[in-house]
Amino acid sequence: MRDFLRDRMPSAGDGGHPDETPEERHLRQRREREEEEEERYRKRHRKRMEQEENKDKQREVMKKYSKEVINNNLGLGYKVCDMERLKRFIVLGSEFNTFYCTATDITIESVQCVKRLLNIGKHKDVLDTIEQYSREGRVAKEEPLLTVLAMCALNPKDDVKKMAYERVNIICNIPTKLFKFIELTHNEIVRMRLANPPPPQPYTGKARKRKQEQQAVGAMDGLKISEVEGAEEERREPTENVDESLAPPVQKKKKKKHKVKEFKKVNVESTKSLGWGRMRRNGVAKFYTDEKKDACRLLYLMTKYKQRHNWDHKSVMQYSHPKMKGEEAEGKNLVVKYCTRGYDKVVEEMREVMDNPQCGEKMRTIVTYIETVDAVKNLKPDTEGDEAKLVEILTKFGGQVTGADKKKGKDEKRSPIQIVREHIPTGFLNSVKVWEMMLQNMPMTAMIRNLGKMSSLNMFQNNRTNTDLVIAALNDTKRLQAARVHPVKLLIASETYGRGRGDKGSLVWEVNRDIIKALDAAFYKSFKSPDLGKTFKTGLKHMLALDVSGSMQGGGCMGCEAISPAKATAAMAMVTWNIEEHVDIMGFGGHFKDLKPMLKKSMLVNEAMREIGKLNFGATDCSLPMVFALTEKREVDVFIVYTDCETRTEIWQPMEALRIYNHVMKRNAKLIVVACTSSGFTIADPDSDDALDICGFDANVPEVIHNFLMGSKDIKCNVCEECAK
Repeated sequence: MRDFLRDRMPSAGDGGHPDETPEERHLRQRREREEEEEERYRKRHRKRMEQEENKDKQREVMKKYSKEVINNNLGLGYKVCDMERLKRFIVLGSEFNTFYCTATDITIESVQCVKRLLNIGKHKDVLDTIEQYSREGRVAKEEPLLTVLAMCALNPKDDVKKMAYERVNIICNIPTKLFKFIELTHNEIVRMRLANPPPPQPYTGKARKRKQEQQAVGAMDGLKISEVEGAEEERREPTENVDESLAPPVQKKKKKKHKVKEFKKVNVESTKSLGWGRMRRNGVAKFYTDEKKDACRLLYLMTKYKQRHNWDHKSVMQYSHPKMKGEEAEGKNLVVKYCTRGYDKVVEEMREVMDNPQCGEKMRTIVTYIETVDAVKNLKPDTEGDEAKLVEILTKFGGQVTGADKKKGKDEKRSPIQIVREHIPTGFLNSVKVWEMMLQNMPMTAMIRNLGKMSSLNMFQNNRTNTDLVIAALNDTKRLQAARVHPVKLLIASETYGRGRGDKGSLVWEVNRDIIKALDAAFYKSFKSPDLGKTFKTGLKHMLALDVSGSMQGGGCMGCEAISPAKATAAMAMVTWNIEEHVDIMGFGGHFKDLKPMLKKSMLVNEAMREIGKLNFGATDCSLPMVFALTEKREVDVFIVYTDCETRTEIWQPMEALRIYNHVMKRNAKLIVVACTSSGFTIADPDSDDALDICGFDANVPEVIHNFLMGSKDIKCNVCEECAK
């Protein structure tokens, strides 16, 4: 017993066994420290779990009184309604990953929101939205918009499909968009036809159609055809002069029995019936048969955009079977025949048209246009004199009104015959003379896209005339908006041209500073302009808060990988800064900083983007603009926050900070959230009249901001069920 107690008693030094060796004592002490550390870890973990449980309980309670949800950053925000999510998708796209979500996840979520809208019968609102955005040129890329149109066209409901195909000719105004729409829908239609083939169509010949009409007439009278014929024979009285009993019997002619074909041979097998339905044929064919589109315009489109997205005009017509109508049906048929069968098949017909003295002026113009396009196509750069012929053709059909004509007051009209870059053989595209003639009347989008090529040929170095033509075109607000040039396209063009080299290939050029300034000015003009005599200036005190946190630095924006969301905030902020006078421009992330020492109002947009692209303020706290204004006692009428809405705050939520600011400062400040990514969250309370969520880089952003600040209530969504309530 004494030995047992001695073995259990700790030693005087460290509480261990008196007979243990130093190694055993070291191991024992180490084990005790590990146990103590593990116990502390368990206590911290239990405490953390209790805190999380309390937070979950608080969130459950808050859901009863608030619409806040957990965002991708595990913070709190508001869920964007399906209609606003649709607008974000068609304006911002989903090509690139964000800091928290992959591009695939964003695309799937956007597609699901469109499906929900279609399922609740909001297809008219969806189609009206994409038609409006397409008409007004409010989207930088057409793929998201065409994706939504394709989803409506593939919907199983007939009324949705009918309304979608009625908008095809409006939204797909050029063959590139039409071919993309067909590519998005054709494979799915073939798959559905193979899975559920339609029944063979009955054959209705002349004899069968006549018999059906007779049966229909008999059914209407309530008698059979044989009964009617018998009644007529009974009413006939015998004649007195002829003894009909002695007359030879009249032999009736035997009728040939016609075999009634029940079905077409081509449709007997279900696998043969893979064509388009009538609704789809008519919707696609209207692109060619539209009476508002004259024959010259149709020839221009069909020869400029010959093939895109694995489709060409001949393949589309084989499916759609367009039938021309209207006054220019003959001219359009000639155009289609030339574009699908070649010049040799229309030579005789064109000769007859030109020899006919009764032929109209429009028909002669069409023939001249076809001959000119074919003549240009057959020119060769190696043949002597062909370059001079091409320059002569471009001079004749340039359509440029001279200065003398303008002084006389003549209307500026383009020639119906237009020869553009796509008509010209590739070998002539290194000729300065050819480019100078094309520049006289070059379409706006083509001119912006080919500035680098023209600069590589030294067209702007020692020739001020060419430079003035480009600057005058870029300064023409009406021409910019008529061509639907989106601000992002000008931003990308300015960025690419300013580098002095292309993204691909070996093309280099000398940058013209005047053209850079003209592109920068065109960027502001490409946004929707106010009506004559009006302005978007409000005179209110603005605080522009740019999110430059880590989540804004990754991925691309608006279909351009070189433009990060952080750089996009700088470009959008410069638009508002150049409209308003009283503006504070700040940057925030984990902390807040005044950006006016870095940025100037007179800076080029690309320079401001490069400066903002260098910043990274870590985490995202979207309440900092209101907290900063309250701390510094600054008077602000409107906070405009450019962010991805992935905020995570520990003290105040952004809307709570706005309410506290208005209460303490006794003001009625408003919050406008400009979304830079196509996520499903926002920091603006959809039920509040003091907060608004809009899509960044929508070409109508200045007008939307102005109308909201002036008290308009028609800006917010009233389509979704929750928004309508």
